[in-house]
Formats: sequence, structure tokens, C-alpha cells
Amino acid sequence: MEGIKNWEKLTWQEKREERFKRWLNPENIKFKHDEAETLYKTRVTRFIKAIRMEVPDRVPVMLPTGNYPAYWGGASFHTLMYDYEKGRQIWIKYMEAFGGHGHV
Repeated sequence: MEGIKNWEKLTWQEKREERFKRWLNPENIKFKHDEAETLYKTRVTRFIKAIRMEVPDRVPVMLPTGNYPAYWGGASFHTLMYDYEKGRQIWIKYMEAFGGHGHV
């Protein structure tokens, strides 16, 4: 992993912990407001605890939506992946319709 000395010598557990640190403190990300950052870190912590087989504050759920958001939004998966502005619009529309609670 970029920026970590001797990455190849780390155990899988050490590599996982390094990834968790990056998830919790992403580089080059500016949150719109403190509440957005707090919500992000709460959700990431929830997933990390579940991965570590610890008890999270709630059970995290990820729906395997696949290509559905693209087609539902009237585009192809290719458009969703490579037209960033169109992809952003599709994801906002999808999250608003299916439970994004407006935190985009």
C-alpha cells in the first residue's frame, strides 16, 4: 500500500489495521460540515467493528445493488462509472429514493 514502509512484510492483520486507519481518516477528503464527518466516522467504525467480529452499535447492512442504480437512473453501468457528474446525479437520486437520508 502506498506510503507504508515494508507493506509486503506486514501480516494480513497489520495490513487490515492500516486499511482501517485510512478508512477512518481518509486523505484529501473535505467534508461539507462537522456532522457529515461525524456520520461518516460512525458508519466506518460500525463496519470495522463488524469485520473484527466485535459488537457494533447497530448491525451494518450493505445491499448488493450491482448495476441496478445505473439502470434505474436511466443510464448504463459504463456511464455510471465514467461520467462522474452523471454518476453523482444518479447516486444522489438513488440514495434519496432508497434511504440516503439526504447525507450526500
